[in-house]
Amino acid sequence: MVNETVLQAGSQASDRGDGHPHGVCLRGMPALLCCLLVCSAQGQEIDAQVGDIRDGSLSGAVHHINLYTEKGGRISPTSNFDQPYSPSETCGQCHDVDSISQGWHFTPAADANAAGRPGEPWIYVDIATATQIPLSHTPWPGTFQPADLGISDWNFIRLFGRHMTGGGPGVHDANTVVLPGDRWGPSGSLEINCLTCHSAELMHDQSVVSEQIARQNYRWSATASASFGYVKRSARRLKESYKPGDKASGGPQVSYDESRFFADNKIFLKLDRDVANTRCYFCHSTKVISLDAMDNLQDVHMASGMSCVTCHGHGLDHKIRRGYATEARETGSSQVGRFSCVGCHLPEEGMERPRAGQFTAPRPEHKGLPPIHFEKLSCTACHSGPWPRPETVMGKTSRSHALGTHGAHPADDRLPYVQLPVFAPGHDGKLQPHRLIWPAYWASVAGDDVVPLSPDAVKEAAGDLIPHRSELTGPSWPEMDSEKVKAILEALAASLEEGRKAGYVSGGQLFSIEGGQVVSRRHVAGEPYLWPLAHNVRPARQALGIRGCEDCHDQDAPFLFGEIAVNGPLVDPNERVSMTEFGGMDVAASRRFAATFGFRPLFKLVASASCVLMGLVLFWLVMRVLDGLIGGSLQKRE
Repeated sequence: MVNETVLQAGSQASDRGDGHPHGVCLRGMPALLCCLLVCSAQGQEIDAQVGDIRDGSLSGAVHHINLYTEKGGRISPTSNFDQPYSPSETCGQCHDVDSISQGWHFTPAADANAAGRPGEPWIYVDIATATQIPLSHTPWPGTFQPADLGISDWNFIRLFGRHMTGGGPGVHDANTVVLPGDRWGPSGSLEINCLTCHSAELMHDQSVVSEQIARQNYRWSATASASFGYVKRSARRLKESYKPGDKASGGPQVSYDESRFFADNKIFLKLDRDVANTRCYFCHSTKVISLDAMDNLQDVHMASGMSCVTCHGHGLDHKIRRGYATEARETGSSQVGRFSCVGCHLPEEGMERPRAGQFTAPRPEHKGLPPIHFEKLSCTACHSGPWPRPETVMGKTSRSHALGTHGAHPADDRLPYVQLPVFAPGHDGKLQPHRLIWPAYWASVAGDDVVPLSPDAVKEAAGDLIPHRSELTGPSWPEMDSEKVKAILEALAASLEEGRKAGYVSGGQLFSIEGGQVVSRRHVAGEPYLWPLAHNVRPARQALGIRGCEDCHDQDAPFLFGEIAVNGPLVDPNERVSMTEFGGMDVAASRRFAATFGFRPLFKLVASASCVLMGLVLFWLVMRVLDGLIGGSLQKRE
């Protein structure tokens, strides 16, 4: 049955005669309504609103609309002095916001079975306590839930809202766990901000969100970043009892650009259904710290005219296609598989209809490449990320290093330390490039049970042993030695419950006090967290193997024998781990195998010469046989 909201919207539009109840001019509306009526007659349920259904026209919708407050009131630029616009209420007039809110950008997958391939975590950094730890609401192995460190939803937004699209933990509702210090009353919720991705306005400034988050202006951030509003003042000093509309409170105020509003208080917004690359880049940029400019060249797909959403599209539920090899099998959607590397470049033979060449994807020939490579390697192993070096290089990402925001620290050596490319087995067991961080954090330990402690708890227990912000010398690790670590561990131990002791995780090691001394041991709690490096994709002529087998199989080839620095306080700065260890391979056996490639040219020469010699011998034998047969035949005739 057709959603009642759709029918009501259509009837209101007809009654008012303005084409749409809220001013959105949808081309082809008659055809759309006919489609809805046909579907209704056939008994099909449409769980979508008018703005979510396309009638087949390739032209876009014109958004001439009213703005709405979070209470559902229409905004007037001259009277709503402190009322920011609400994306949920405004866009929800025509779009199914509840369905959209289930998208990966807004609501993380809490179910481990739906988590999919591990992705980029939020990396919580506290320099004073020498902490860098990967966080995620999605249960990816190697990450921690924010609640494990006592981080409430409100504080999670304070830390990372700068690069969030809103929704999920940003929305204060009946399910929100409120901890002491949370200030949902003054700050409001960080709603899903549709303009973050879909705005095509030149003056839309997403970097302003970080400033608004710092001011605790969560509910105002969407308006401040938009092209039609300006927000001044901060919610940081407001009382918890603050309610919007209180002029005497001194709370944030909104100034709307009156020139943007028409006489009916409607505003024209330039929106793109197909999101522009620059919108994606704000949260998904990676800077390779290298002197080689080619390491930061544009992805080959972008250079050919494609966009991020060409591959990473979605339906109404906004569960964006991630594009990895096993995604189709895990989601049960064959359509998803069409947008993986293999789906575009190597479509299966014998399909119901031909799929080759979509998006003009060339079919790779891979001449002379043994088939075992396709069993052991992902496509990205040869084609993605910077060209491997003898030692991994450092990188900075938007989400990890607040790239693109005002006041982001420009230093290339600032925490967190992200290394790339690291070749290790991926989600499907195939070797592929990754980014890597070594976690570092203080912990409560009982046997092999290691539970991270929040930096705030560490500071409270250790007191003056933790350096003050003014004492820090830079954005890197603070100075630490075994004596200082011992003192902090003893202070922490005194604050823990009986039966548990304090520990510090760094560089793959767990440091603790045994017999009055600080000792260390390898521990799974210190294992690095890796997430795939799928972009930027290099052209085929820059892929590994383009110069021959030696690109990967030489005895000094970084692909197999590159080194990863073990990073963290108390770690030997010269400690390295071989790439073969991350690849799950035996180092000695790999080197013996690589050594054979030095003799392969000679082997090929000897083999070729042997084949020629064997051919000549065979030819001589054949000629002898023929000579005998012909001779015998002649003798019989005589």
